Amino acid sequence: MSVTYNNTKFYAKNFNWLDVSDQRIPDISEISGLDSLTLLRRLELGGNCFKKIHCLDKLVNLEDLFLDGNEINEIGGLDCLVNLRRLTLSANKISEIKGLGSLSNLEVLNLSVNQLKEIKGLKNLRKLVKLDLSINQIKDIEYLYELPNLKILNLSYNSITISQLKELQAHRENLQIDFYIDGRNWNNPIKREAPHF
Repeated sequence: MSVTYNNTKFYAKNFNWLDVSDQRIPDISEISGLDSLTLLRRLELGGNCFKKIHCLDKLVNLEDLFLDGNEINEIGGLDCLVNLRRLTLSANKISEIKGLGSLSNLEVLNLSVNQLKEIKGLKNLRKLVKLDLSINQIKDIEYLYELPNLKILNLSYNSITISQLKELQAHRENLQIDFYIDGRNWNNPIKREAPHF
């Protein structure tokens, strides 16, 4: 099982994991043969130049998708990936959270280092356990109350006040909140080792 880009073949490891990272590919559609890998469970496409997410509709068995370090400015093209458990979209140009409504099995979401100003579009992610929103421009966290299974939350380097964090912590006492600002962590009452996902 393989795909081709620019006359280079990339082979799926163990038939279920494909890594086509750091190739500076301008568009997902230029990866020949990707749509035929319907049994793929893990796909790594970080460090490319994608501006949009598309051509993944047939990869319905995907559980892990890494699209970090691209130039994506809008979340879309994920509706068919209903088995997705982990999605990484860090270091892109995303300014709004949308296009995640059908990902009801998502457990881990990384949207760090983007251009987010508010948190919306997450309420259907009822199984979400770990959320990274660090290094954005977020000022309000009211929509985080909609995530009943959230256990680990990173809000570092946003425009959030300690009183907002304390209020959230009071409502969700088992929630581990990471919030670093100026190199220091706030005094979070929940201290534990983060589980590996």
